[in-house]
Parts: sequence; C-alpha cells; structure tokens
Amino acid sequence: MSAPAMTRAVKGGVEPTNTAAKWIADNPGVASKFPTAYGYFAPVSKGSNDYNPQLYNQQIVSGERQSLDPMANLRMGNRALAQGIYDGLVKVGQKQVDNGTIDAATLKSALAVMSDKLKNDFPGFRDDTGLVTKTPPAVLQQDLFTAANSPELRNTEAAKGIQAYQQVRGAALAEAKNEGYKTLTGNAMKDIRYALAQVKSQIVSYYPAATRALETAFYADWK
Repeated sequence: MSAPAMTRAVKGGVEPTNTAAKWIADNPGVASKFPTAYGYFAPVSKGSNDYNPQLYNQQIVSGERQSLDPMANLRMGNRALAQGIYDGLVKVGQKQVDNGTIDAATLKSALAVMSDKLKNDFPGFRDDTGLVTKTPPAVLQQDLFTAANSPELRNTEAAKGIQAYQQVRGAALAEAKNEGYKTLTGNAMKDIRYALAQVKSQIVSYYPAATRALETAFYADWK
C-alpha cells in the first residue's frame, strides 16, 4: 500500500506498512548497512489495510520521506501511470516477437515512439525535474547491486531479480564498451536499452517482488 499523497520516499525505498515494519524488526542492521536501498528488498504488502502510521511518521522525522508540492505530486502520479502503460506494451510486444508476429526491430521502433509520446502526454515520465532530491539514480543502482549480493539480502526474491538483471546488464555494458561507449545512456545505446527493458519485464514475471527494485535499477540506465 502506498503512503498518503503529497510525500515521497527519498531514501531507503520502504513502504510504510505493517509488513515492512515486521521485516525491518526481523532483520536488524539491514537498514543501517544499506540505508538507501534496504526497503526495496522488504516483502510486498498484499493487504489493503496494512498501512503503518508509526513507520510513516518515523520516515518523516528521519528524512527518508519528504513532502511534495502539488505539481511534483502530479508528476509522480504521471510517472507511475505512464510506466505501467509502457511496461504493458513491452509485455505484449515481447509476446508478439516470441510468436513471430513482429520482429525485434519493429518492437524497438514502436517502443521508442511510445516512450516519446508518454513523455509528452504524462509530464514527469522519466524526468526528475521539480521532484524532491533523491539518491542519484546511478548511485542507487550500485547500492541495489551491492545489497542484492550481500549475505543478508541475497536470498530474497527481490535480490534474485536484481542479480538476474545485473548479469544481463553486465553483458549489455560489455557490448557497449566494444562499440566504444562507457555507459548504456545516450541515443546511441537506445537499442540496447530497449532490449534490456524486455529482459526486465521477463525477470519481473519470475520475481514479482523485484518489480520496484528493477524499475529503479533500470531507470539509472535510461537516464
């Protein structure tokens, strides 16, 4: 369950639920060892009445959660809605590639067009402008990789999803370097990123609890 509107988690990634609070209590030291990323590995709440006001207030006091102005709140909503639309199209498109209805190049082109359209129709999609400062995407990505491979968290479902993504991303990054590029960002790497997006969706189907962590890790490569 999401926290009340007009706030945003800027550190830790924890949803203020009873499920998360119990997990934090059962895993002492994880929050202090992985302060920017630990919440992405907490179990996902499945109940509609799981909100924990005490944890929410603790996040406000500690600075893990900060207030948003109305426009920033709108942009956050736009981002979530647009990302859901995009991910749905990736899944449908991948099925069409798998059954031979379309080829991979056609899917990549269609996703590029849709990404641009979503950016225009939903201000805030893949754009941090006007939002509360968070841990830089590239830094958070590396923090997620470190946490996912730690003895404390490596056996969680979210960690298994991140580990799979990290392996595929490593191969993609090696390919980019062979072509003379140091990162996966930029227009020249868009085909590789679209391929990564498809793989990410497949990983999510195996490890649903890794969804938030994977979206966050992938966002760093999209920037």
